[in-house]
Amino acid sequence: MTTLRVRFPYNEWPGWDLPECSLTCVQLPNTPDPARKLVTANVDKEALSDYYSDSPVFRATLVDPSRKVNVVLKFAFREDLIPSLAEEACAYVGALKSLQGKTVPVCYGMYAGTRQDGRMIACLVLEHWGQCLRQPFRRLPLNLK
Repeated sequence: MTTLRVRFPYNEWPGWDLPECSLTCVQLPNTPDPARKLVTANVDKEALSDYYSDSPVFRATLVDPSRKVNVVLKFAFREDLIPSLAEEACAYVGALKSLQGKTVPVCYGMYAGTRQDGRMIACLVLEHWGQCLRQPFRRLPLNLK
């Protein structure tokens, strides 16, 4: 199993008390078992959303032994939010698999674990593809969809 070590810029974020966490790759339906390795994600200090949120989104650099990749980390810091994140991950490895890297970002997997306080957390790792939407997708003009 792959382990994802996420390093947060906790000393840059007032009130943030989580310097890092280690998460294990979640085996999603119809995907091969990931190879055993340690991958580190260094979170940028410029958050893409409110870092106090229960489902924050962060830009990060994913570092594995052979390369560095710019990614987006979508977190679920509450157990009741994890099923929605898992559903999104399943869409990437299912219906969107052939579109990854062409029409939608590449999905590098879903990871889960527990914080020091025992609460479950999960993280979906996606290829970084530009800026976050500032409004719901359904409200975007047709030329931007």
